[in-house]
Amino acid sequence: MAQKKKTSGSKSKTTKRKTSAKSKPRRSATRGGTAKRTSTRRKSAPRKTNRSKSRSKKPRQIRLDMAQKMLILGIGIVFLTAILVLSLLSPNQGQLTSGLSRLMMQMFGWGGYIAPLITGGIGLYLVLWGMEQSPQLPAWRLTGLALLFVSFEALASFALVIMDNGLFDFWAVAQAGKGGGWLGGSVSYVLTESAGNWGAVFTLLLAATVGAILVSGVTREDMGNFLKYGLRKPETDADAPANGRTSPARRPTVEELLQPQLPLAEPDTAVAAKPPPKPKAEPKRKGRGRKKEKPVTEPAPTVPTPVFLGGKSGQAGSWKLPVMADMLELGTDNDPSGALIREQVEIIEHTLESFGAPATVIEINQGPTITQFGVEPSFLEMRSGKRTKVKVSKIAGLADDLALALHARSIRIQAPVPGKGYVGIEVPNPGKALVSLRDVMETKQFQKIKSLLRIGLGQDVGGQPITADLAGMPHLLIAGATGSGKSVMVNSIIACLLLQNTPDQLKLVMVDPKRVELTGYNGIPHLAAPVVVEMDRVIGVLQWAMREMDSRYKMFAEAGARNISDFNKKARRNKSLEPLPYIVIIIDELADLMMLAPEETERGVTRLAQLARATGIHMVIATQRPSVDVVTGLIKANF
Repeated sequence: MAQKKKTSGSKSKTTKRKTSAKSKPRRSATRGGTAKRTSTRRKSAPRKTNRSKSRSKKPRQIRLDMAQKMLILGIGIVFLTAILVLSLLSPNQGQLTSGLSRLMMQMFGWGGYIAPLITGGIGLYLVLWGMEQSPQLPAWRLTGLALLFVSFEALASFALVIMDNGLFDFWAVAQAGKGGGWLGGSVSYVLTESAGNWGAVFTLLLAATVGAILVSGVTREDMGNFLKYGLRKPETDADAPANGRTSPARRPTVEELLQPQLPLAEPDTAVAAKPPPKPKAEPKRKGRGRKKEKPVTEPAPTVPTPVFLGGKSGQAGSWKLPVMADMLELGTDNDPSGALIREQVEIIEHTLESFGAPATVIEINQGPTITQFGVEPSFLEMRSGKRTKVKVSKIAGLADDLALALHARSIRIQAPVPGKGYVGIEVPNPGKALVSLRDVMETKQFQKIKSLLRIGLGQDVGGQPITADLAGMPHLLIAGATGSGKSVMVNSIIACLLLQNTPDQLKLVMVDPKRVELTGYNGIPHLAAPVVVEMDRVIGVLQWAMREMDSRYKMFAEAGARNISDFNKKARRNKSLEPLPYIVIIIDELADLMMLAPEETERGVTRLAQLARATGIHMVIATQRPSVDVVTGLIKANF
């Protein structure tokens, strides 16, 4: 009986094991079962531990970029400079300060009192560079200062060796901490051994003269004028008003440039206050040159073309570029706090993981209106033990869920970011920052463009400046609905051009059918003519631009130049040629022109877009709707 009970007991145990073994796969097969939940929890646990380990390891790794390294180095140099100054000035010195002062005097001699200024300047420059506010240093002036300093050091050591003061060697002078120290002694020793005493003195004086010229900024023309007119300067100043020798020398060039303009156009508003006194003073000396004033008033109403712009007026000749800090204001920064950024990072990672698309935020780019989170997809562990990476399309499909979790109006997912190894999730900032034109023009990207027609357009989603060269475009078409910022962009382009060019380098032709957007620029010397507001005269503007383009091509052919930059280079070497200014034609609304005269407008805009780039004529056209009837196929193909 006992054996039967044991066998029955063993049978019951085996049946229980079988039933439990059968029930396990059923539970795992059911959706939402407890077994599956426990298995996912077990699998997700090591992920959390790995993430916590990686997070705990990150603070230990201290990574410094180049700017931070330069900032630390600059602070160290400034600190050492302060110690050097204290060691040189304080009567009671310690071992460290006395050793530093002795070393400084032996190295530079009498120049040791100037060396702290040099090291302090280097330290301040590195500090500003680390803070991304590095000033622009004149390289030639710094080179001149270096030549002056080295020449002074060498001459000081050479003078002490020649004098009868018990110091008969350059190294003895340096050991005594006098003269130019080791620096001046080594330079003097090399020069005396190679060129002798007189050759060394001549070389040092020549180097000092070159350094003084570089520091003062004297050009070859200034030196030539000084040597040419320095002796007879009082005679020419006294005889100029009586004989009229100097003033007529300037007038012929002005008259030659103004005479072609007189039958063509109305007087500029920029020079409207100055023409009345000129006809009164000049007819006394040269009356026949000003008898052409009558044709100015008569043909002006009949000829709709603007003034030709090559002439140099009195204002343009003495024009000075304005200081950017005096004209433009800085923008405002509304960067979100670090706590908010960290909270958004945690929400993004947790939301993606809860929807089965785990990822980690590896980069954050804060822009003026949005913040871009760079998300790198993680790996998923399959049942077979294989690891597969999360699909990019799966992250892109969770845009609405992420917007709900982040309490954002809407988000944009860029999957993937071009040229990067992550997916960009763009989240709106709580407050928008004001991007000013000065912020863009002071950046290194803008300064790298070596062109007279460089313009700043704004900032991208990551806060990086967007700049362009109008000469390389070579034309610009701006399209957008009402209130989208077309006029603001046109005004920023005009401000960029005015801040960088004199009236001799740039002329503007503006067309403003609205009569309120560009009429505020009336009066500036850069305008070739007053702002055109009558639509009947716009066709004449385009026709004049085409005639000007053809005449410039003829001038290029005669001078053997290919474009305007080549022609201006030859004009600087050849005084018989006159440099040509760039011309920028700005049209605020193209649709009105196409409605008034579609054929003439299309012909003029297309011909200028095809051929005017080499002559320095560029167009900036704004329109509300870039449809086919406004921006035709020929216009679109050349923009």
